[in-house]
Amino acid sequence: LAHPGGVCISPDEQTVYVGELFKNRILRLVQRPPGVWLASVFCQLQGRMGPSAIACTPTGELLVAHFDVQELQGAGRILCIDAEGQTTAMFQVPGAEITGLCVSPCGRALFVTEASSRSVYRVSLTD
Repeated sequence: LAHPGGVCISPDEQTVYVGELFKNRILRLVQRPPGVWLASVFCQLQGRMGPSAIACTPTGELLVAHFDVQELQGAGRILCIDAEGQTTAMFQVPGAEITGLCVSPCGRALFVTEASSRSVYRVSLTD
């Protein structure tokens, strides 16, 4: 793995997602047959350095912190990716150096840690 930057499991516990920061992509791992893990590129990102943190929502969307150094980007970007690997929404926080994501149990809020501002942000996932 090229600097793994996050791991999460789907709500049905059938799929494991791993972010590779230095390849700017998300891998998907499934166990078929039992004891054998198959891996594929689920989503290839563009721009910025790569995924530094990932989390799954209760409905199965993947939230991906797209890391970059603060001097190059002013705002942090979090992508919402559907089951087909397509970006469906984007959220921003002050500071581009996102280091962690956590979805609230109800799925309505996302908590984000960001290194350059030494902050924790709360982002609403509902409008």
